[in-house]
Amino acid sequence: MRIKGNHPYADAFPMASEEELGELAESIAAVGLIHPIVLTPQGEILDGRNRLAACEKAGVEPTFETRDGDDDDYKEFVIGANTTGRRESMTVQIAAASTALILGHDRRKNGQWNNPGGRGRKGDGNPSGFNRNTWREAMSQAGVVLDELGPAHLLEVRDGAASLNSKYEQARRQKGEREQAEARKVEAERQAEQREQRAQEFFENDAAAREWLDSKPEGAFANMRAAFSAIQEEREEIRQAEEARREAEEAERRETEERINRHARYVEVFVTNFGTGLDMATNPERNEILQACEPRIRDRFLEIENTYLKGN
Repeated sequence: MRIKGNHPYADAFPMASEEELGELAESIAAVGLIHPIVLTPQGEILDGRNRLAACEKAGVEPTFETRDGDDDDYKEFVIGANTTGRRESMTVQIAAASTALILGHDRRKNGQWNNPGGRGRKGDGNPSGFNRNTWREAMSQAGVVLDELGPAHLLEVRDGAASLNSKYEQARRQKGEREQAEARKVEAERQAEQREQRAQEFFENDAAAREWLDSKPEGAFANMRAAFSAIQEEREEIRQAEEARREAEEAERRETEERINRHARYVEVFVTNFGTGLDMATNPERNEILQACEPRIRDRFLEIENTYLKGN
């Protein structure tokens, strides 16, 4: 029978190690090939890649058998063949990652494995090669990695480039961040709805606001929240302008009051000292007092005295 290559499901599992292939080749050389290579009707290997390689090493002609099935049958068959009577290099984490790659997103629902094909075995079922609880935990982790990070990360586990535990922790963190982001989005939407409702009630209960809104062209605002923000901004600008006007008026009032009070003090000083000016005409020390004044003060005093006090 002509072999056209490996079926993609078979390639989801890693090949045996060189040491394991050597041991298998020795066994085949000694007792022959016990289990035939299983092919699809199209000639793709479903099971027996390692046996075929071992036959080539041992120089033994392989035997083949054909399995005719649908896609679900091939999935279950390949998974069972690779997780039952397992080899040492096939750890539970690698087996779970490979199994998850084969089952794919179609077998995931609400974060759980399910079996829409109805073949009597769920995707996280227990193969005989592993402890039941250990296998279920590994498959649960592999499912989360598949959901959150995608098949490429499971391939890293299959190829030994990363552990399933580390990928699971990465996926769990990402899932937590995503769920938090979704929760924040839901909360933001809820708050937006509440603000929209409050804005609607505001315009219904404020006649002036409703009149303002009715004066705007249709489609001026995307929603009531936008209209509410616009009227609040406009009213705030009006309030600030009115406050600035009042502050200017108050500043002008204070300045006028201070000017009046200042001149009143000048008048008080003038009245208080007016008698001194009158007494200068008869003051016996008049000449000495005037001589002690600065020239400009003395000249100004004589001018005032002659013009206002003496009536000249």
